Amino acid sequence: MDFTELVFMSVMVEGIVSYISTFKVGCNCLWKVIASVGIGVLVAINFQIDVFEMVGFSSTIPYMSKILTGIVIGRGSNYVNDFLKLMGNYFGSNNHKNNSK
Repeated sequence: MDFTELVFMSVMVEGIVSYISTFKVGCNCLWKVIASVGIGVLVAINFQIDVFEMVGFSSTIPYMSKILTGIVIGRGSNYVNDFLKLMGNYFGSNNHKNNSK
């Protein structure tokens, strides 16, 4: 899996939740947040998407990193885009520092 697939899944989850939100108008509950997290986690586990593994981390607890990835996916495409920019800046600046030594 690569970052493009992560963004794709985030867009998909955001679209599903937006579509489901049209079914009930005027709800003041946080069901959208719960649905987003649930769908995001299911998508990450089902498709074996692990953003932490993508950047070189390994989890000692089975499925923990996939669950956290699902929460990130559930936040939606804008959040994932910001998350990826942050990680790119972090790893890019660390690589630059390591290469300059």
